Amino acid sequence: MSRRRQWSFLALVIVLAQLWGHAASHRPGGLILDDWSNYHAAKAFSSPSALLVQTLSHGTRPVSMTTTWLAFRFLGDHIQAYFALSVVAQMVLLLLVVAIARQLGASLAATFLAGLFIAVLPTVSELYFWPTMILSSTAFAMPLYLGSAATWLAYARTRRPAWLVLSLAGYALGVFSYEIGLFLPLAYVCTPCRDSFRKQAVRSLAFVPVLLLYAIWRLTDAFGHGHTYLPPHMRGGISLLELFWNAKEFVRWWIGHYMGTSILNGWRGFISLPAATQGILLAGNLVIAGLAGWVLLALSQVDEPRNNRRSLAAWGTLWLIGSFLPLVISYSTSRLLYLPGCGVAWLLASLYLPRFRKALA
Repeated sequence: MSRRRQWSFLALVIVLAQLWGHAASHRPGGLILDDWSNYHAAKAFSSPSALLVQTLSHGTRPVSMTTTWLAFRFLGDHIQAYFALSVVAQMVLLLLVVAIARQLGASLAATFLAGLFIAVLPTVSELYFWPTMILSSTAFAMPLYLGSAATWLAYARTRRPAWLVLSLAGYALGVFSYEIGLFLPLAYVCTPCRDSFRKQAVRSLAFVPVLLLYAIWRLTDAFGHGHTYLPPHMRGGISLLELFWNAKEFVRWWIGHYMGTSILNGWRGFISLPAATQGILLAGNLVIAGLAGWVLLALSQVDEPRNNRRSLAAWGTLWLIGSFLPLVISYSTSRLLYLPGCGVAWLLASLYLPRFRKALA
């Protein structure tokens, strides 16, 4: 099988798994309270320019407030448009996760496992069906964070300044859209390249001015020009009790009650469907599972360099820590689990051993 065909099947199967698991079995609902609030706020302005004056002075998320209100202004309450945007954005995110795994030195089989994990992650349904979250995070902030990581890896490989500029721009726009990725450049210090760890750490300091600028912007409420109200759960705080509670809640989303509940909710929704629909979904599950097994078997037979487990593990661990830090001082919920999930996916890829390849071959 040629390399192009290998990549084509890899991408096709993980995208199918994602579409079937999150999109095909659900129907778009409707706008909720936050959506209607943003909808009416966006429609209240006399012109887009007046809207921009208001949103760009937002004290925490000026970029995403701008994109969200502009989208509500022009797309209105057409829920299908937001759902379609979410599906496309999720495919872009999935392919970025796969591309980064490959840039980190993952073998094709390990890359496939990382992508498959993200494709079927059951705790991120809010990112598909909540228009406000789609506009602020799914379709904007998270692609920017992952795009920043991909272009940083390209910069580390080529040393072309254009890649560094793109990485910094993606990070800055991401931070001013949705601050969950504020500490993700922690992972950049362990970028696989010929340079020493010290040089990589020094280069990654290029992201510190953006972090400081955002901190000042938020602490001064847009340099005194904003009038931003933050609900209690968004104000953050540091105390031993809060740190313990938020850490516990984060763990419960991965190996505890919340993960189990997400799986059970999916099963309850499935058994409430008509029998014919259940049969179609089960048949689809069998087809995709069979395709996944076949692709993994085919990729395991590819004669490739050894899976770069060290780079994958180091990057995945630091990415997971960087995406966890904002949650430990605020709160955890399903919509905030995608970026940590990327770290888990790369850690999973690091577990793929050559002897697995021999066993499957």
